Amino acid sequence: MISTAFLVLHVGAGALALASGLTLMVLPGKGNDRHRRIGRVFGWSMAVSLAASVVLALVNFSSFLLAIAGFSAYLLAAGWRAARRRKAEPGMADRLIAGLMLGLALVMIVAGLTGAVGGAANVVMPIFGVIGGALACQDLMEVSRVGPPRIARHLSRMMGALIGTITAALVVNGPTLGLPPIATWLVPTVLVVPAIIWWNVRLRRMAAGRG
Repeated sequence: MISTAFLVLHVGAGALALASGLTLMVLPGKGNDRHRRIGRVFGWSMAVSLAASVVLALVNFSSFLLAIAGFSAYLLAAGWRAARRRKAEPGMADRLIAGLMLGLALVMIVAGLTGAVGGAANVVMPIFGVIGGALACQDLMEVSRVGPPRIARHLSRMMGALIGTITAALVVNGPTLGLPPIATWLVPTVLVVPAIIWWNVRLRRMAAGRG
């Protein structure tokens, strides 16, 4: 009964996050009032979906799903901090969030490479661990957090969180769609990462033009 209730909450909030996240990707006028309103819907629905997924992973224990929830939570928190904090240096909260992700990344990489998890998780866990670890290192080492670099950081993390939402939707519906397990976990990353790279290149060119 509890599992069913949290599953409904997880799927419902995840669907809202997916719809609002895709809307943010295609709408013009990044940073305006409409963007911020839809962004709040995305952030809160992601938070609810992640909280429900943690409960589900604990009730029917799955270290794999707990790790993925932690990875997505990092992306959401780091993206939110990038939108809110406009100072050049990372704050204590930024360092704490990045440090937790580095610890989780190490666990994910070791668990995947040593076979502590089975199936597609053996491949997915190290890949997500490397991505999360690299982003966390960037959070700690990159000093420039104002102007276009700050926007790039915000977009990268939030679009990464969107990857998590799409992935969750495919994992739930993948068998119905006839997708192999590895595809349900990695296809969203392959599809969305080029958009993240494009936005980062564009924003860095804007920053160079201003310089």
